[in-house]
Order: sequence, then C-alpha cells, then structure tokens
Amino acid sequence: DMAGNSLKQLQLPKHFRKNPSPLLEDFLERYDELLENCGGTCLKCTASDWGNMDGTGRPWIVEDQESRFCGLQNYTCYECTTHCCMDTCVERCMECEKVYCVDCVPVTECTNCPNRVCKGCMELKKCDATCEDYLCGSCVYVHANTFVVGVNSSCCIKGNDNEKGVGRGVR
Repeated sequence: DMAGNSLKQLQLPKHFRKNPSPLLEDFLERYDELLENCGGTCLKCTASDWGNMDGTGRPWIVEDQESRFCGLQNYTCYECTTHCCMDTCVERCMECEKVYCVDCVPVTECTNCPNRVCKGCMELKKCDATCEDYLCGSCVYVHANTFVVGVNSSCCIKGNDNEKGVGRGVR
C-alpha cells in the first residue's frame, strides 16, 4: 500500500543489481507492483500517465537479468525524485545509467551514435563549423578522421592543415 510510504526512488549498486539474491528479487518485484498501483499523471507535461499503469509501458523496475539496466528504476528523476513519463520528460544517461528529468539534468544524444549522456558524465563536443554535430568522446575521433580536407570539406575540419584533420574543429 502506498499510503504512508515515503520511498520514491531506489538506487542499488551495480553488484547487487547484477547478482541479486532471491530476497532482493522478491523485494524489487513487490516495490515495482507498489509503484505501478499508485499511478498518476506526469508532473512535467501533464499529458500522459507515468508508470506501467495500462500494462503496455515499461515496468517501474527493470527486471530483465540480461539488461544492463536490471534493477534500475524507470519514470523517476534521480535528481528531484519526481515521477515523469519516460523518454518525453525523463531520459536515461547511458554512462551513469541514471534517469533525469529535462528540468534537472539535460541528457544529450550523440549525433553519430545512440549514446545519450548527462552533463555530469560527459559533455558532448559541438562541431565548430556548419555540420553542428554534437559528438561523444568515441565519435569525435571517428568524425574527425572521416572527413578528409578537399574531399569532404563541408564538415568541421574544413581548412585544416592536417591531412585527416584529427580533432580540428571539434571543441
């Protein structure tokens, strides 16, 4: 029963999430059911319900043992603990694996790959020139080495003296 319950968010160390005991699995299942039954409307957009109230959304607690997010809580901002609709008002950082609402901590997606990161983990680098790409650390190197001056001169390394333009134009 949610009445009188003040627990809004659960954060477990990765070790416990990857090697859960039967007791922890039982607790997570009951906590997921408790959150699912409380329901509500997203406080950020008021347009949609948060949680898996209709059975078609994600569970509150990721239960898939094969998922790297197993044992993590969906729909709750790790900063302000507000319950919000997933992927519209909150997003998960792929580095720290936490969920943040759009008001607390921006999560930015790399233009080149599906990596989404919060500002606390890594700031994406913005291309200085016309392409306006935002790139994660892995893609900055690939991006700079993909565009060879004179061949792909419309990108961020345009005018670079270096043949492959490593790092030029990306800050």
